[in-house]
Amino acid sequence: MFNFTESQLSNIIAARDEERYADAYDLVVNYATDGGGTPLEGAQKEALIWFEGAADVNRGVGAFSDFIRNYTAAQCSYRCQSNSTAFDLQQASNDIAIEVLATDIGTKAVECPIQILFDCEV
Repeated sequence: MFNFTESQLSNIIAARDEERYADAYDLVVNYATDGGGTPLEGAQKEALIWFEGAADVNRGVGAFSDFIRNYTAAQCSYRCQSNSTAFDLQQASNDIAIEVLATDIGTKAVECPIQILFDCEV
């Protein structure tokens, strides 16, 4: 498991508390890689890939973001018979960031976000 320094943790928490969730995700990746994208010792590559994608999704940019937001909106329409607004989708992305950053970052470790979100073993 990769552990952040106190300074790194402080920077990530500051971005989270300022509601700059995508920036907080970016900091997680930057601190846990060697600058060339290779995970540092103890950092899980799969977790870092999730954080990279989550930054784009939270910003609402890129094909991955488009796919997730369109799929989520379609599921809301099918399951709830209601339409999701761009605000609703952004709020959902922010809520995920709050949960992941509160749980994961609070432990000073980069764990798999899937385990955090679904409270399960992977």
